[in-house]
Amino acid sequence: MHRQGNCAGLNLQYKVYRTFQITLQNVCYPERFNCNSQEKKLYTYWLAHTRILMSLDPKEVFEEDWVDTYKKRISALHLQMSEIRSTFFLYEKIVKFPFHLFLQYSGHFWSLTRRSMFVAITVGLWRLLYDEEPNSLTVVKMRNEVMKRARDQTAKDEIQRILRRANLKNRLVTIKDEIRRMRHKHFAHLDRVNVDNPPVQASQGVTIQEISDLLDAAEYILNAIGLDTQYKFLLGGYDSTVRQPQGIDPRTDIEQMLDDMVKSSPGFNLPETNPYEFEFYWKNKNPNERKVFNQYRKKFGMKEIDNNR
Repeated sequence: MHRQGNCAGLNLQYKVYRTFQITLQNVCYPERFNCNSQEKKLYTYWLAHTRILMSLDPKEVFEEDWVDTYKKRISALHLQMSEIRSTFFLYEKIVKFPFHLFLQYSGHFWSLTRRSMFVAITVGLWRLLYDEEPNSLTVVKMRNEVMKRARDQTAKDEIQRILRRANLKNRLVTIKDEIRRMRHKHFAHLDRVNVDNPPVQASQGVTIQEISDLLDAAEYILNAIGLDTQYKFLLGGYDSTVRQPQGIDPRTDIEQMLDDMVKSSPGFNLPETNPYEFEFYWKNKNPNERKVFNQYRKKFGMKEIDNNR
């Protein structure tokens, strides 16, 4: 069913998407409204981010009195997952950026930002996956509840079939102990025993790849129990598969910020501003640093520097 009206309805749905409370019921189409070109672009952008219809309807799978609860809980988990995945996206960009080459000033902003993001990701993963409080809502508990609330064995078999496609159990437990240790002893609590008697050998922590794998596993479960939907987990602007409307910078906000830092760094502009001083600057850079330096020169349409000079 298509609702009739003006573009207010379309704009309302777009705002709803931006808060990650999207539904595909009663979708409005631009041809049904007197929309201008910009509003149509916004609609196209919104529609590209919406969940793709799949084959299972929750009303046909679950007990009737649990359908509304299911929708509320799966929506809450999707929102949490989107925040964690998007924070991880930013964290990874910051970790990989060569601050030693382009940072203009000394200070703690970026190191504190990076640590704060790591804390948010770690605590968020614990809350989303491993929280052991009786009333907590986690992806794993939701998965088990979905199986419990299925109407019949056919529905259960279909959900199980989807879940068996990935080795989820092993992926979820691989770094559980380390996530628990960091959350309990460092982030959510300051452990007195750990402070008074620090371990002789420091923990290796978790790697970016391990966190990424854990996020992938959580997303797989959410999509599997999402039944009639296929979720996207990156906030608007961070998903490289989505095309931005014409006239909007295709770079993410973090990329724009880091690019501006590179462009305004004194060392980056030395070949043009002070060629003599640049000779000394260049001699002190190793091959990898020179490669990164030239990658940014090429990105901004500037002449690359001979690595052998």
